[in-house]
Amino acid sequence: AVLTPARTLWPLLALLAATAWAGTTIHWSVPDALHGLDPYFHIRQAWLMRHGQGDPAQWFQFSIYTTHPADPEWGFHWLLMPFTFGDLVLGAKVAAVLGLVLFTVVCWWVVWRLRLSTPTLWTIGALVLFPSFFLRMTLLRPFLLTTGLLLLGLYGLIANRRWLVGITVAVWTWLHSGYLLLGSVIILYLALDAIRIRRIDWTLVGWTVGGWLLGLALHPAPWQYLSFWLQLAVLTRQWHAARLEMPFAMELQPWGAPWWQASVGLLVFYVLDTIWLWRMPRQPQGEARAAMVKRFLWIVLTLTWVMTVRHLRFFEYLVPVTILTSAYLWQEPLIRARRR
Repeated sequence: AVLTPARTLWPLLALLAATAWAGTTIHWSVPDALHGLDPYFHIRQAWLMRHGQGDPAQWFQFSIYTTHPADPEWGFHWLLMPFTFGDLVLGAKVAAVLGLVLFTVVCWWVVWRLRLSTPTLWTIGALVLFPSFFLRMTLLRPFLLTTGLLLLGLYGLIANRRWLVGITVAVWTWLHSGYLLLGSVIILYLALDAIRIRRIDWTLVGWTVGGWLLGLALHPAPWQYLSFWLQLAVLTRQWHAARLEMPFAMELQPWGAPWWQASVGLLVFYVLDTIWLWRMPRQPQGEARAAMVKRFLWIVLTLTWVMTVRHLRFFEYLVPVTILTSAYLWQEPLIRARRR
């Protein structure tokens, strides 16, 4: 694929400008405050880390976690430190807008690198298909970066760029505790690929494990960081067993009726993806991998739906996975439609 200013670069620049303008408008609608509660914690923790006071043991006793103090978003807070020189609210707003623009670039780049049709339109779809997604992506939270990392990881698997998968795993492990999500996606890909080629891709396994170990090594408290996941799993199970309302953990709540009503567009995409996948003609032997990738993306999308329905916090991943899956599955029908 070749970047041409008229057909590709200028639409991308216009999209980035519009995204930055929309994000800035949302943030400056409340001049002296931040949207949501999480951004206050993240920017303050980054400020504390810059001043050598970011030890999570100081505040873990006030959280829902009682043992094994570790900052599960240490890398994210480290990246925020340059935005803590001066007014923290202003710094948080600037960082959030930059994160939104970065996600837009990654989404566009992945679609473009896979040689899929109209990357700009697909990226616009990711931003406007579900209005709540755009609003949540203006919040200063790790999801600003991990959504892009998930797309990069999926691109690495689809394009057979094992080194990129390893780097993505390392960065996500260092950045945020949700790295197990990408690990699960890689395991699924390895299983489907092993069925196709009748052997395990040990090179991909090596890159994945190496990236994970590197990400852990870069964390200041790797063993506490690992035990954090176990503690979170135990607490979540206890909450659900006790049927608690969990007002302090709304992100772990299942979808309610308003979310279902607002997600009609996403459901339409999922239904169309499913119909097209199962009506897809049998692929020739030389295109077996392409067929496997399509099944892989559909399974990832289906599992993301299941996780999102159970826990709202996975919603940020549902939208970009929907866009990438649809762009990949619909590529051939769109090409045929143009030729007609």
